[in-house]
Amino acid sequence: MSVQSEPDVLFHNADVLGHTQGNRPVTAVAVSGNRIAAVGGVELLEAATTNTHVIDLDGRSLTPGINDGHIHIGGFAQGRPPASLDVTPASCPTVRSVAAAVATRVSEVAPGEWIRGRGWVGASLADLDGTEPTADMLDDVAPDNPVILTDFSGHAIWVNTAAMQAAGLRRDTAVPAGGLARRDGAGDFTGLFVDAAQHLIVAHVPLLSDDELEAAVRSGLAALHAHGITSITDAALNPFPGVEDSLGGARVYELLRRLCSRDDVPMRCNVLVTFSSLGATMLDATLAGFEAWRPPENDPEWFAVRGLKVFADGVPPSCTAWVSQPYPDGSHGCLTVGGTTDDERVEELASIIRAGHERGMQVGVHATGDRTVDAVLDGFAAALADVPRADPRHYIIHGPLATAEMIGRAASLGLGFNVQPSLKSTSARSIEGLFGRELSEWQWPLRAIIDSGAVLAASSDAPVCEPNWRHGIAGAVLRETADGEVYGATQRIAVGEALDAYTSAGAWQDDCDTWKGRIAPGMVADMCVVDARLSTDDPRTFAESPVALTMVDGITVHDQLI
Repeated sequence: MSVQSEPDVLFHNADVLGHTQGNRPVTAVAVSGNRIAAVGGVELLEAATTNTHVIDLDGRSLTPGINDGHIHIGGFAQGRPPASLDVTPASCPTVRSVAAAVATRVSEVAPGEWIRGRGWVGASLADLDGTEPTADMLDDVAPDNPVILTDFSGHAIWVNTAAMQAAGLRRDTAVPAGGLARRDGAGDFTGLFVDAAQHLIVAHVPLLSDDELEAAVRSGLAALHAHGITSITDAALNPFPGVEDSLGGARVYELLRRLCSRDDVPMRCNVLVTFSSLGATMLDATLAGFEAWRPPENDPEWFAVRGLKVFADGVPPSCTAWVSQPYPDGSHGCLTVGGTTDDERVEELASIIRAGHERGMQVGVHATGDRTVDAVLDGFAAALADVPRADPRHYIIHGPLATAEMIGRAASLGLGFNVQPSLKSTSARSIEGLFGRELSEWQWPLRAIIDSGAVLAASSDAPVCEPNWRHGIAGAVLRETADGEVYGATQRIAVGEALDAYTSAGAWQDDCDTWKGRIAPGMVADMCVVDARLSTDDPRTFAESPVALTMVDGITVHDQLI
């Protein structure tokens, strides 16, 4: 294809993926200004002039810019060192190592100063012997410093006695609806707070200063650029000033609204707003929020609020996903919305979905348990029937335990799914322990979603997972645990399908697929270069291949090409 004008940049000798040229090999892409001018082969070199920056990629893969369609930038930015301790399994595989990391931080701060950490996984704490994290495990090393350690999922916190004292907790303190707080035989809190119950502690943790938060967010966005990410959806921000939570709330909302632009931090940002506490969504708060909130007046190519985030349940590892097959303790979890019975909660969930839908919002619903997905589908079906809308692009977030019948129903309703392929390798064994091998084989049914015709978008859910989409593609293609055991080979998808989930499907979710998400003439010049050949390399190797270059709107924001 010829170039209509002299290109500013020409990438050639590349393995170009995510283009629109069918089976025709594509090895070159020309960029003029902020748009892709042409795609083709060696013939594009003829259009280059002395003013064209010609870049030989030496066989590297060139892809559309990565669209991380579900991320929490406030939690990601504040959960990274130096703001927060790294207590992930890679750094702290045991309770003793977590305690050692906390002890080191205690030696570096003044008595009474809060200590934050992020990333622990209960099932991976080797010396815990199946018991839950408790306050007394931290009290020995931090008797005078409140400690709050958020788990990898963001659905649970582990705190010490000093933290509970600072929060003013007593034995008779009520736990918010949609939350769970573990107690011992005497009725005292043990230090583990799940979903909405986290607010009992989080509300008392000192906030980063405005300057500290902005520095953390800028650093977090730069880290995303280094992974080739050019678009994000921050999937739970409360936009009202004065509202703060573990994900940053209104201050992060305002920072993203101000920073995300071609002239400051070139990151395309979509937001799902929530008007309730994290981990739970309440109808009254949602209706009140819609009454008071006004959409921002920003360039929608850089910052837009397209949707409402609904938290409908928790997650299986904390036994808070609503499931039909019982957990080992005989419980089933429940919806994390208002109501005292399952029927009341199902009715409230449907009302929340309808509230967003009838106001013209896209609705994204966190649903991990199969009973939750079923209730969500009922809610969407009713809203779509009562208030018809053209192509609202509603979607289910996560959906790892959705059945084949539920997936088919979602497709018939025009719904999408946003999934996290990286979680398969880390969660397969825990799901097997909870529900057995058969369900663990099925969990994260990516093949079934694609074959149903539903749109499959992929994301990191950072800080739940690192925003390494190459690892996510490897997880989707291989479905292997760290030691190579395969869980559910029938649900594998191809590399190209996985890449589409991180690019064009994310653009569909953002309702921006007419101008981003593919390498084609006229599309924005959002692109990513990887030090690997994704079409032929073993996914086990390219999962750790670095991103060599990231371009957003024709601007190079990350460059490690040698």
